[in-house]
Amino acid sequence: MTESTPGYQPKHAVLRIVLIYAVFAALWILFSDAAVEVMFTKPAQLVRASMIKGWLFVAVTSIILYGLVSRMQAQLLASAQREQATQAEKMRALQLIEAIAESSDDAIFAKDLEGRYILINRAASNFVGKSANEVLGQDDRAIFPPDQAAMLMEAARRIARENRLQTIEERLSTPGGERVFLATKGPLHDQDGQVIGTFGIARDITERKTIEAALVASEQRFHTLFDSATVAIMVHDRETGIPVDANPHALKIYGYETLEQIRKHSLWLPPPFAVSDMVNWVKRAAREGSQHLEWQSEDIHGRRFWLDVLLSTVVIDGEERVLSVATDITTRKLTEEELRRNHDELSRFNLASIGRELDMIELKKQVNALSGELGRTPPYSLAFLDAVEEQPPKGNDRP
Repeated sequence: MTESTPGYQPKHAVLRIVLIYAVFAALWILFSDAAVEVMFTKPAQLVRASMIKGWLFVAVTSIILYGLVSRMQAQLLASAQREQATQAEKMRALQLIEAIAESSDDAIFAKDLEGRYILINRAASNFVGKSANEVLGQDDRAIFPPDQAAMLMEAARRIARENRLQTIEERLSTPGGERVFLATKGPLHDQDGQVIGTFGIARDITERKTIEAALVASEQRFHTLFDSATVAIMVHDRETGIPVDANPHALKIYGYETLEQIRKHSLWLPPPFAVSDMVNWVKRAAREGSQHLEWQSEDIHGRRFWLDVLLSTVVIDGEERVLSVATDITTRKLTEEELRRNHDELSRFNLASIGRELDMIELKKQVNALSGELGRTPPYSLAFLDAVEEQPPKGNDRP
């Protein structure tokens, strides 16, 4: 195991040196004593050989120890340099993370397992209206109302207990009023993978929620008006003219129960117009704008009726459609037709009456002329005819 191996510790190198020294010393004593006894027999020689052996032992072990210690020192120095480089890299990473956190508009924070804040960025401080020094070391009870603090602390405990990321919406009281946050929270782990706390990144989505609520309210109002309108309203595909939506009154007029029935049949089209004509009207409305038409249609039961239809272009869900608003004008058209028939009948009656009157005047003229020839007084007064003949034509009067 070297210093670059994970789990390396300096004490292992020291133990290795001691073991090498012990093994070498034991082997030196064992073999050097046996060699001296074989090589020398005289006591003086044995003493002198033992002294030389001792000096050699000291010299050799010193060289060995020097080499081993130098190697260990080089290893420790290299390990220290690598550790320093690693720490510097970690420091740069931490500085980068801190810079990102401080420049973020999202609230970034971390808590220990007791719920105390151990990290809070500038945005989070601004949201709660407290500085980082006022928040660090405190839990949510020092920042939020009791019910909200209890909710937040229980959420942190649940995240630590379940050891998984969660994304939730939180409605919190801040110095700027009640705000809605979309928060992603997760567990913090140590090097051994043990949960040591929680972290969170929260984005203020109050404005988005307000817009969404307004859109929902607007859509509800539209559907209320759409569904309760007493006129037939349809939304058409601008290319085919086929309706993609219809209100209940439109279904009622045509005798259908569902929109799909209208889509599958063409009875909703007025008899004088083919499908291609309707497509042309829709395309014309899409191209030129509003179109105003009157046509006769018939329902699923064959009952014919008249509609006054206004076609206009609208944008629904980001897509351009053609909106038709139709009013049943059958009663008006029937009344107009009845008036027209009565007028024609009256005209014919007037013409017939005038003809009979002219015939009577002509007959009276003949009777008066015959009476004059017989020397009698004419029985009919036709002086009104002279008054009519003497009356100058209109427009011929001279000043």
